[in-house]
Amino acid sequence: MIEAVMRRSVFFACALLSLRALVAQDNELSFSLTSDFAYQPKSAYEAGGSHFSAVEGIYRSVKARTRFDVAYAMPFLVRDNPLQRGNHLTFIGSFELTPVSVLPQVSVQFSPAAMLEFKAGGMAGSGWNLGTFSDGIAEYNEALREYRTLTPFNAWYLYGWASATVQFDLAAVWPGDWHHVVALAEYTVGYEALTGTDATLWSWRTTRGMADGWTYKQYYVIGYRMPMRLSMVAVTAELTGHFDGGDYGKFDKTYDGAFMSVTISPTVQVSLTKKDDIYLVGNISARRSFSTAHDDEDDEPQLVASGREWFLDFFAVRWVHRF
Repeated sequence: MIEAVMRRSVFFACALLSLRALVAQDNELSFSLTSDFAYQPKSAYEAGGSHFSAVEGIYRSVKARTRFDVAYAMPFLVRDNPLQRGNHLTFIGSFELTPVSVLPQVSVQFSPAAMLEFKAGGMAGSGWNLGTFSDGIAEYNEALREYRTLTPFNAWYLYGWASATVQFDLAAVWPGDWHHVVALAEYTVGYEALTGTDATLWSWRTTRGMADGWTYKQYYVIGYRMPMRLSMVAVTAELTGHFDGGDYGKFDKTYDGAFMSVTISPTVQVSLTKKDDIYLVGNISARRSFSTAHDDEDDEPQLVASGREWFLDFFAVRWVHRF
């Protein structure tokens, strides 16, 4: 089964470097092409409270994505001091293609100081079916207890967001090629919705249990950059959820609409050339656990959430090429 793109959190540590490389300087355009591939082992759905889930099979699915980015950067509010010398305003356009979806995106990024960035953007995508459980865009049918694929390009996934990022590099205060201990924290507020359906729950790029509403995303990265081919090792953590569990309507109390998902991703970057980087990523995630045993994720909206289930989500590789 070929699924859609990995969640953004999987490669947020990669973005710590790859996005910096994408951003153009001095009123120039820059281009990049990114390809992702992930393999997922099968993990058991175990009943009970918070626990770890064992791997019970060598294969659950694979995921793939290709994204083309173009960026235009210009100096903005530049000042003659170390903190504001690199101030910039950057406009970024992206086009993502997965086996089950297309997703154009636009965003703008403003850096008023070396340690601070503000970003905002929006996206609108649609999807199609690629076989059993590989729907790009679907609604939850409560009576049938399953997600039903919606007509491509009659239903659209919409997401608008704004974020603030604080970042730090130890080498800024302790110069040296081997002093690049980097840290980053980002907080994002966004609104996501699905058009073309009246269903409370829906699926986008095979991610079940989504609902219209205001969401938050928190990202934390700690890493070490080195002047060698093995150029970075890092760990990233992501916390996501809805501000209001009521977005899930009648499912809120049993399905836990305000549940906070957590992912932790160790990451390694290998710099092949000046234009090519490879990222190797492992991912451990936490999803809802339920008081009743089940085998099908489509049954979960009608079960009672009882805690957090940690599991080995996937191993992934990302290739970034800059033109």
